[in-house]
Amino acid sequence: MEPNATAEPILVGARATNPSADAAAPTSDPPTVSAAPATNARATNPSADAAAPAAIPQAHPAGKTSDRRPRRLLVNLARDTGYLALAFPFGLVAFTVEISGLMVGAATVILWVGLPLLAATLVAAHGFAEFDLLRLAAAGRDLRPERRILPRPAGGPGPRWLAWAGWLLSPLRDPMRWREAGYCLAALVVGTLTWSLGLILWCLTVFGLTAPIWEPITDRLAVLNPNVENQGLADFLGWPVPNWLVYLVIGLAAAVITPSALRGLTALHAEVARFLLLPSQEALTRRLAEVQRSRERAQSAEAQSLRRIERDIHDGPQQQLVRLSMDLGTAQRRLTANEPEAAQSVLTEARSRLDQAIGELRALTRGVAPPILHDRGLGAALSAAAPTLGVPTQVELAPPDFPRLPQAAETALYFAASELLANVAKHAGAHSARLSLSVPAAAGFAELSVHDDGHGGAVVIPGHGLAGLADRLAGVDGSVDITSSDSGTRAVVRVPLPRSQSDQ
Repeated sequence: MEPNATAEPILVGARATNPSADAAAPTSDPPTVSAAPATNARATNPSADAAAPAAIPQAHPAGKTSDRRPRRLLVNLARDTGYLALAFPFGLVAFTVEISGLMVGAATVILWVGLPLLAATLVAAHGFAEFDLLRLAAAGRDLRPERRILPRPAGGPGPRWLAWAGWLLSPLRDPMRWREAGYCLAALVVGTLTWSLGLILWCLTVFGLTAPIWEPITDRLAVLNPNVENQGLADFLGWPVPNWLVYLVIGLAAAVITPSALRGLTALHAEVARFLLLPSQEALTRRLAEVQRSRERAQSAEAQSLRRIERDIHDGPQQQLVRLSMDLGTAQRRLTANEPEAAQSVLTEARSRLDQAIGELRALTRGVAPPILHDRGLGAALSAAAPTLGVPTQVELAPPDFPRLPQAAETALYFAASELLANVAKHAGAHSARLSLSVPAAAGFAELSVHDDGHGGAVVIPGHGLAGLADRLAGVDGSVDITSSDSGTRAVVRVPLPRSQSDQ
């Protein structure tokens, strides 16, 4: 009995994993089956073992998929209904605000009042467009990852009030803002159409499916009040069927097509948004060409920086270290010759050279990201580096507890600040400098400015420091503007930020 007791579980397992075993079982005597043949049967039929793991998981995903389909259908129906329910109110509000602002702004532009009004209208259009994109995302059609708004032009050199005026009127120079205004105008037309169709479909569905409830009630009321004529659709068409049955069939048909129809109406809104709110193919082509040029400029600037560092190390610290090695050899010989005073003099000079080499190495690595930049952020790194850059520098952070930025932006801004302050120390003849770092609200970029009280004269010359700085900033879509006069030089660096960072 012992072999039979052990054979039965193995035989059952073989039948579970090898369907062909069931066909072979009647020809054999089950009490005489041993464990070895069952094991061999499993070993000699690898196809059964290979098929068994695949057969078991297939049953569960199929069941889960069938369970998820009605749930997904209901979720999509709720999303599309929620989006289309607000399509008409949203379009009406957006159309009213935009058409009023554009007409009044265009009429008063000759008085200079119209320009700020037009700019405010375009900013409002941007808000409406972002809100509708958020609604589309809630409806399962998220176009925001495809939306790429280029950073605003930094503006050219000039007085500060002119820079502020350019910033305030920048929406007028942005083609995307005008397209957003057009989207707000089109939203009323498309929203009225889709809202009406969606309302009709839902009314047909609800009234049709509830006809067996309310249609007999209306018939009873008609009997009680003979003056009220109650002629249903079946009576009008002359069909010999109850009216509620006709309404029920219409309701069932509407219930079947409503989810797909609402999905299509939401897709219509998404296509209009894709056409008006996403960059065109031409704009994407220009953007790609710009990215390629900025990449080439950044690579060239990086190569020049490496060559400069190599040259400076060769001409500076390396020579100092060679001389230090010679001095240590001289000191060793003096000590061997029992001349401690001469050896002490040589060691003192060697220590001075070592301190000088360390200082030169620190100066060379200022443009490279220090550990404090990665550990505590850009604000702490600039506050720590400013006292070592050769010119008394006042650091202003807005806000004082400056937030962390993306690593690429922090590295680029730190390099720019180091390069600009090094130029101030070498060429400006300044007595002091002021470094300001801020993230203007909703501006989409971080701004760093360096202002010194030197003699001015700073210009961007290809192949020199400021040109290399501009090339390196181009690698992160940044820009640098230089304004120089006899009273000093002001450099403004702007680096674009992700939307989540610029909204902080």
